[in-house]
Amino acid sequence: LVGEESVTVVLGVGRHVIRVDREVEGPKCGVVPLMGPVRGVRTEGLKWDLSGEETLQLGRFVSTSNEVVRDEVVVEVAEGSVVWTCQLRL
Repeated sequence: LVGEESVTVVLGVGRHVIRVDREVEGPKCGVVPLMGPVRGVRTEGLKWDLSGEETLQLGRFVSTSNEVVRDEVVVEVAEGSVVWTCQLRL
């Protein structure tokens, strides 16, 4: 989904490589659980990377105030689905 202020994508189980055009995307971003707890979320390319040990769950732990620091972001999900959202600066 692309809105006026952000781009949002649902990511399921697996390894996802997101190429970020930092001229128009970021720096603000987030990784939010879609439903229920999401286990084994690991990221690369964010200011506060997730190690894979965290369980993301609404009302407990989410990564909503993160920042993109590289042109390529990796999000790995072991169990469940997350929403990747990134700020647009158009």
